[in-house]
Amino acid sequence: MVHLGANACIIGRNVEKTERMAKDIATARPGSKVIGIGEVDVRKPELLEQAAARCAKELGSIDFVIAGAAGNFLATIEQISANAMKSVIDIDVLGSYNTVKATLPYLQESAKKYKNDGKTEPANGTGGRIIFVSATLHYTGTPLQSHVSVAKAGVDAMAMSIAIEQGPRGITSNIIAPGPIDGTEGIDRLSKKETRERSYKAVPSGRYGTVKEIADATIYLFSDSGNYVNGETLVGEYLGVKILGRWVLMVWQLMAVRGILRVFQASIILISCSRARLSRALVVRRSRSCKYNRSYGLTYIFRRLSSYPTPSTNILSIFYRTCQLS
Repeated sequence: MVHLGANACIIGRNVEKTERMAKDIATARPGSKVIGIGEVDVRKPELLEQAAARCAKELGSIDFVIAGAAGNFLATIEQISANAMKSVIDIDVLGSYNTVKATLPYLQESAKKYKNDGKTEPANGTGGRIIFVSATLHYTGTPLQSHVSVAKAGVDAMAMSIAIEQGPRGITSNIIAPGPIDGTEGIDRLSKKETRERSYKAVPSGRYGTVKEIADATIYLFSDSGNYVNGETLVGEYLGVKILGRWVLMVWQLMAVRGILRVFQASIILISCSRARLSRALVVRRSRSCKYNRSYGLTYIFRRLSSYPTPSTNILSIFYRTCQLS
């Protein structure tokens, strides 16, 4: 973002690390201005409000927000105390909430300023956009990560609600769920070097993602290309998706052979569309209009379902990609 022309403000708890990182980011473009504000605990709304006010005053506005605070450690459910669970939820969920509350007035102002009709290229860029940094842990369940899975599921739900509520005002709210990204603190802390090569095989691309790839996804959502993307989750490839996709494919084929595909496909469309607040009549009508047989199989129905703007369809999209390769 800074390399492409933005000025930035980053916040953190550690003053020295935050200011050092701000100076490092500023080297991405000569003449850029990057403010580092330390001693900010995202669990304390007043500190975030002060940071947002300073950022807006010194930079002129707040056009884009990335809510990425997170806390994590490896532990079984027996080992997680009530305080530990509360701490993770407070940092992830409450921290994201506090970030939104502190910056929402500025985002609304920015969205109004950079309102786009989708027909003409914006003359002065874009604004009024927020990205939540989530995870893929809660999609299928992850051992030793029940606390973080609960927290990230809450972040996802909040992001979707904001997309619906603030969308009419021009604000977009999206999620990036990176999956395992090489060279990050999360990978260094939560995985063992000796087992990483083996875990690569569980990722469809056969490798971990890179920081640049997540940065590119961020640019996409904040750019003119992402004008009509709202309430969406960009999912990086994650461990176990190959196994999960093949399992679903096997179940689907078995159901087709047994002649119960038609009954199930109507039910799954009804369930997937419920969050989109489509009427039952519309859903039933659409499900009846789709003609399925064994030759269509999993790929066709998942392609159909991926058109619905609901969180559940992101998983279906993953299944679709995976099973195409299986």
